[in-house]
Amino acid sequence: MKILVFSDSHNDTRLIKKALDIHMATTDLIIHLGDCVSDTEIFNSVCPVIANINLLGNCDYFSSGFNARTDASFALGNSGLRAFACHGHAFGVKNGTDILYAKAKLEKASVAFYGHTHIAHITGGGFIDTQSFMYQLTINARDETGWTHEH
Repeated sequence: MKILVFSDSHNDTRLIKKALDIHMATTDLIIHLGDCVSDTEIFNSVCPVIANINLLGNCDYFSSGFNARTDASFALGNSGLRAFACHGHAFGVKNGTDILYAKAKLEKASVAFYGHTHIAHITGGGFIDTQSFMYQLTINARDETGWTHEH
């Protein structure tokens, strides 16, 4: 399973389009972790057949109609693993990942995807910030070069 993850795009869809052009053919799931969830409109126009999960961030208070929620727990394909995804602000990720860890553990998740910090970061226990690489494939919409990692 290949996952393309965006977070904190803040209306900069130029880099989202670039990542989709490069990775769309091999992507099974697209996740946008919020800020600005309205940027996800491009997913439906460019690649309507790829499943996507759109989450709300702290800059998305007035967003509606994007089939978005604040967090999600889901299976990672047929791997038997689960993931938890959120923007991160509601779990205080700028001050650490303890609260996020507790929530992911409650959800029986092996990996947690989060944004909000705008800082490349990877920690133990499978917790991965979207500014870095994660489970299968991540492109940081705020970084023109992006990151890819096959697991």
